[in-house]
Amino acid sequence: MNTSVAKLISCCCLALFLFAAKAIAQPASCTAAIGTPANGAAHHLTVTWAAVGGATSYELENSTNGSTWANIYTGASTTYDHNTGALGNATQYYRVRSISGTASAYTNATQYPIYTACDAPAVPQLSNAGTSGMSLALVPESPDPNPSITTYSIYCSTTSQYVQANGTLGASEVFQTMATWGTVNITGLAASTNYCFYAKAKNNDGDVRTASGSPISTAETFTTNANFSTQSGSGPTNRFWSPSSCTTGGLTYSAANGCTGGYVGFSGSFNNFYGCFLRTPQQNCTGNSSIVINFDLSNSYIASHLVTSPSNSDAIRFYMWVDNGFKQASSIKIGGVEKGVSDINGLWLKFDELRTCVNVDVTFDLTTSSNLSNILFYLEPNCSFNDGQVFSVKLDNISVLSEAASTACLSTTTCTAATIQTHPSNETPCVNGNATFSIVAGGSVASYLWQESTNGGGNWNPVSNGGIYSNATTASLTLTGVTSGMNGYLYRCNVTGSCSGNPTSNAASLTVNIAPGVAGTVSGSASVCQGQSGVTYSVSAVSGATSYAWSLPTGAVISAGDGTSSITVTFSGSATAGDITVTPSNTCGQGTASSAFAVSVNQLAAQPAAISGSTSVCGGGSETYSIDAVNGATSYTWTLPNGWTGSSSTETITATTNGAGGTISVTANNTCGSSSAQTLLISAASSPSTPGTINGPDSVCAGSPLTLSIAAVNGADSYNWFLPVGWTGSSTTTSITVNVGNSSGSVSVSATNSCGTSSLRTQAFTANPLPSVVFDFSLNPLCNNDEPIVLSDGSPAGGVYAGNGVSNGSFFPKNVSVGNHTITYDYTDANGCSGSHTSVITVDECTGIDKQFAAGIHIYPNPFQDVIVIQSELSINTILVYDAMGKEILRKEFFNTLHTQITLPDLAKGIYSVRVISDENASMIRKMIRVE
Repeated sequence: MNTSVAKLISCCCLALFLFAAKAIAQPASCTAAIGTPANGAAHHLTVTWAAVGGATSYELENSTNGSTWANIYTGASTTYDHNTGALGNATQYYRVRSISGTASAYTNATQYPIYTACDAPAVPQLSNAGTSGMSLALVPESPDPNPSITTYSIYCSTTSQYVQANGTLGASEVFQTMATWGTVNITGLAASTNYCFYAKAKNNDGDVRTASGSPISTAETFTTNANFSTQSGSGPTNRFWSPSSCTTGGLTYSAANGCTGGYVGFSGSFNNFYGCFLRTPQQNCTGNSSIVINFDLSNSYIASHLVTSPSNSDAIRFYMWVDNGFKQASSIKIGGVEKGVSDINGLWLKFDELRTCVNVDVTFDLTTSSNLSNILFYLEPNCSFNDGQVFSVKLDNISVLSEAASTACLSTTTCTAATIQTHPSNETPCVNGNATFSIVAGGSVASYLWQESTNGGGNWNPVSNGGIYSNATTASLTLTGVTSGMNGYLYRCNVTGSCSGNPTSNAASLTVNIAPGVAGTVSGSASVCQGQSGVTYSVSAVSGATSYAWSLPTGAVISAGDGTSSITVTFSGSATAGDITVTPSNTCGQGTASSAFAVSVNQLAAQPAAISGSTSVCGGGSETYSIDAVNGATSYTWTLPNGWTGSSSTETITATTNGAGGTISVTANNTCGSSSAQTLLISAASSPSTPGTINGPDSVCAGSPLTLSIAAVNGADSYNWFLPVGWTGSSTTTSITVNVGNSSGSVSVSATNSCGTSSLRTQAFTANPLPSVVFDFSLNPLCNNDEPIVLSDGSPAGGVYAGNGVSNGSFFPKNVSVGNHTITYDYTDANGCSGSHTSVITVDECTGIDKQFAAGIHIYPNPFQDVIVIQSELSINTILVYDAMGKEILRKEFFNTLHTQITLPDLAKGIYSVRVISDENASMIRKMIRVE
């Protein structure tokens, strides 16, 4: 070997030996693991590596993406606690090298990458409780939510099972991202049961975190009252306590009817129920930033006790005694949903619904408190009303939990038999259109299944989602893009009850429509008149058409059948010629319109002008009426008043009247019909009516003037008066003055005009004769020495007499001289008729026997009716009776009679004279009055 080469090789080997001696070994291993605290505001990872002999220090580097590195530690320790920050399930890379003068190669951590721990999941939200299920939604963590790659499982602590991906409960734990879970509908639950759920979060390394909340104290179920008391004063701090000094004496313990065992609560009607809190035993909460009081609540619901302010409503508030002062709760949740309402008095849960054993979480923030070793928590129900309503509250299963409890609880509803309340309706979509068949089910429903029949109900097959079908297992089946081949299909829904009832709905039909085709030819009248109505046009029915749109000439309107294949048209007075077309349609669209059908529209003749002729007629005459010729008229139609005769088709008519009025009218005619009528009102002139009552006195004195009158008679021109025989007077007006004759009679009057004379109005009138005095000549002769004698006459009773100093009823004087005495009387009778009469009375010188006879006779009764009795002291020879005029009406002779009577029947009432003559020829006379 060449000596030079040998030297060179020796030098190289020496250099390599020297280099190997100075290089430092890299760490043999490097591991990373979740540190403490694992999560929360800071997520820690602990990195550990193997020690290297001779190493003076180590360099640890970190990366979040595996390519960009940063040194996080240089030192002699082989362990490093890395605070990665607030994010959970975050990607971290680590590598380390040893240093001893020179640096070794890096050794990557075995966990490459490694993930930080997840933050514990928030309380899930529960909602939509039914008889056999409810909805659950995971809630992002606060304040720093886990990243979207984080997966979660959901655990039901009530059944010790996990929620499966399809919403059922099972033994297998299923992890999915929060987005994948979404709002899961949990099924298969029992009715009327309280279910509790919490979530677990898993990072990408498989580390699982659960914020279950560890209990600080054992849950109080109040199965005994050993841990409860009521007393005055401050109360014990080693047990639950309610003050006996509040408005009701405190809340009370009941050994039964709690959610489990007994409870503490109150039921009653009180004014201002307040201050009756339930205080927990003293709690040591050291090491906790928050505390949760978890309990079961039952409360009354009285709508009238709810106002805006929770302090003045039925409600319960929560607070704690810490650091020698009261602090309010920070959150009240039921089923993960915030329910707290705040006012100046704290945080309240209103009794705004009836609750029975509902699980409640009340959170207290301890971050601003210092002495956490002896905290007292207060649960205080209040009611400020006293209206007879029963306020109640029950508190049970109270526990104090560290940090945030993750459990949410909600009860399923009571299960009732499933029923179908509303059945599906028939659907009529168009080809390629959509249809929805829906039902409304009542009670507790577990599932829906729609069925289809393609042969009219002969066979039924279940409908599956896919193709044109969707929502086949819901209450509403949707069909998208139906085909004409599905026309006539039937659909119904089977409902399965959660506990009982499996009803099937009625079947509903699917009718698939298509747009109609071409409309045929329109049929109807091609020539019409303006104003014409009831004109019919039609087309043959078009297959599939449900409506028809008609197009008409201007001024024509549809009066009936609009939208159908046959219409009735009215052509207005302004209608013009034009075309008629019709277009069929249905819900799927319009068909093709018919061809145009031409219609000509003709005018009516105009209304005639005014009618000329007499407007007043008297029966039986002839009258002529006429109008001006109307342009376009081919004839005229005259209508006469009822009973008139005559006819004409021209502008003039001559008619024979019957005295009756009425209306005469005329229309102008042409091929389009008759115009509107022109009319003339005719009044009837007739004979006057019978005059009314004749006004005037019914009874008058003969020879006196008398004025009579009547009311004017409508239409009368003059009057005719007719008087009784012997009466005189004449007049042609409504009054007449006559001279009354001696006899009574009737006066008549009639009214007259050009049409005739009315019937007579006749009334009877009495002509009272002038009365005359007829003296009783039976008194002649008078004896000159007689006592005074009452004068009598034949005039009517009540007459008044005056003359010669003698009045009616006066006495003829005694000791009148012998001879003839003339007496004249002026008088007025009861009818008001006056007269004068002169009588001559003869006075003789008489013997005493007449006077003696007159004194011994008695005639009675007076007045009399039919019989007069006569008694005398001397024998009666003759009895005579005279009327008022002195006429003898009775003579009767007797023999040796002292007592007798005479009968005078049928005499008129009035004054009569009875003369009695004795056998000695002495006489006397008495005046007698006849009454009825």
